[in-house]
Amino acid sequence: MTIVIGALCDGGKGIVLASDKMMIYPNQDVVLLNCSKNRVISNNGMALISGTAQGDAFLDNLNKDVGISATEFLPIESICEKLSEYWVKCLIKQIERRFLPYAGFAKFEDFHAKQSLLHPRVIEELLKYTSAYSLGVWLILGGFNNSGMGRIAFFNNTGDYSFFDDPGFICSGIGGNRANPVFEFMRYHKNMNEGDVVDIVFAAKKRTESLGGIGKETDVWIMKQSGISKMDEKKIAELEKNIREITVVPKVH
Repeated sequence: MTIVIGALCDGGKGIVLASDKMMIYPNQDVVLLNCSKNRVISNNGMALISGTAQGDAFLDNLNKDVGISATEFLPIESICEKLSEYWVKCLIKQIERRFLPYAGFAKFEDFHAKQSLLHPRVIEELLKYTSAYSLGVWLILGGFNNSGMGRIAFFNNTGDYSFFDDPGFICSGIGGNRANPVFEFMRYHKNMNEGDVVDIVFAAKKRTESLGGIGKETDVWIMKQSGISKMDEKKIAELEKNIREITVVPKVH
């Protein structure tokens, strides 16, 4: 449960990313209120996670497992390919740990080699569970291509991804449907300057806070080809103050 938002600015030369800071661990009845949901992938590529708390663990060893240095440049298209491959490996690993042992197998190789010996109903049930399984993770990735233009990719919970060059923004998480109308109401377009896009992204995030599971604290990052910077608390406080002066966004019915 969360909200993460990404939006292009300055005609694609910059990217604004934002998220809340609440992390919920449902199985342990634990709520953490000051968690960062970002991971720096390369020197100008960063991911934001939404979904269950296991998404945080999913990114913990990402750079090491994928083989990307956080200090080097890598085009976002290459990052997406590597990340998607890593996602599939993680899915297979989780399925082998959670489901295959109940059928007497440790690896998919064993299952494929011996499935002819199983009753068809066992195979059917096993395939039903494994095909529906996901990591419970959704991800926004911001980065730049070799031409220096910013791009935003969205990964669904099976690791498939798509780019949001148009409309230029994406809102993911439980608050996505409440955040999206703010961009239309405030007439967002990706040629807007950085300051205006920050205002829109922040307003969109604030609109989601009435939903359960979304924290009131906010992280904002500015991405450019030269690097990534996190907005300081003083600027966040100014945005909090200014947001009260923005016209109230109509409710979605």
